[in-house]
Amino acid sequence: MTTTSKTLKRSNNRHRLDVSGRGRYQKAPLAAVVSSSSEAVRPRSSVNSKSKKANKLSGSSHSIRELRVVNKLSGGGGGLAHRPRAMSSGGGFTLVDFTIPTRKMPKSHPPAEAPLCDECRANDLYFFDPNCGGCQDILLHVGTTISQLFAVMRQWVPQTQRNMSHLAREVLRRGANVNDKDDLTDLSLLHYACKCGAVGLGKEDSAANLVNSLISKGADVEMRCQWTDMNALHYAVFFDVAEVVHTLAKQCPGLLVSTCSEFSGGTPLHIAAANVCLKSAKALLSHKADGGLKDSEGRCPHECVPEDPPNKLSESADELRGLLKQALDERPVNRNIKKPPPAPQLHHHQQHHTMTTTTRSRSPKIPPSPSSPS
Repeated sequence: MTTTSKTLKRSNNRHRLDVSGRGRYQKAPLAAVVSSSSEAVRPRSSVNSKSKKANKLSGSSHSIRELRVVNKLSGGGGGLAHRPRAMSSGGGFTLVDFTIPTRKMPKSHPPAEAPLCDECRANDLYFFDPNCGGCQDILLHVGTTISQLFAVMRQWVPQTQRNMSHLAREVLRRGANVNDKDDLTDLSLLHYACKCGAVGLGKEDSAANLVNSLISKGADVEMRCQWTDMNALHYAVFFDVAEVVHTLAKQCPGLLVSTCSEFSGGTPLHIAAANVCLKSAKALLSHKADGGLKDSEGRCPHECVPEDPPNKLSESADELRGLLKQALDERPVNRNIKKPPPAPQLHHHQQHHTMTTTTRSRSPKIPPSPSSPS
């Protein structure tokens, strides 16, 4: 059995979650926090001289058997989009520049554990680090599956969230549809992109660029997570990624009035108020978000701001409450109600004729009196 087939077998075995602990099927938290590490996908340690000579003759760095693995991962019998090109790598094996044809229909990918290189495992690190040389080799390796890449996206650490663009690129070049989902969290690439710019973890500008790129490729902005009923804008507001909020509100203004059952049927402005997301609230108001809409409990956004927030959020909460009240006061009254057109003006002789006709039509008819007997 070759090294590639061993790697594929190990990755397939990891598609089953261990029901004894961290990998249970259950409602995932909004942050989709750290996924447990597992046995890494091990690269080939060396390439013998015969295979090197054959690769030079063929212009490819992988054998025919390995290219069949790529076709198998694509879910179809089609070939590669273009011929692989050899790339140099510092991880002990030769990488290949491959691109698998994009699948037309989206799908959900089964859960898997995130891979981990030998060096990170030796240092007792529990997360996949795209900045690590060994982890980079695994990230670019043809045998790394989409399920494993989604598992890496779930890791709520700066090293992962700041490299979300690279992870999304690797998912897409393995033939994934742009609306594919992680079966464990029911999040799409767009959902992960919207929250990867969270304060203290990622970068807002990188997240906004990734969101723009995914939308241009056909990402569904109205797609929701079945666990939280949140769409892309809801996630961007919840994690207070203001640049992404601007991007989504500008391209899809209809999302400003989209409601979420997880927040009592509130709009994105209600979500910003309940979580004291001041930057996102300002972004929403700059795009004319309605501060007078009510949730299923009859509350306007300013009524959802916590009365006793943590100390570090107290000033932001007061400022946010004031902004939302001001937006409510400046809201036009009955702006969607159209006044009925005025009645047509009649001349004096037309009014007299109309009144006479109406009176005559309403006069009761007197029946004739019965004739007296002769």
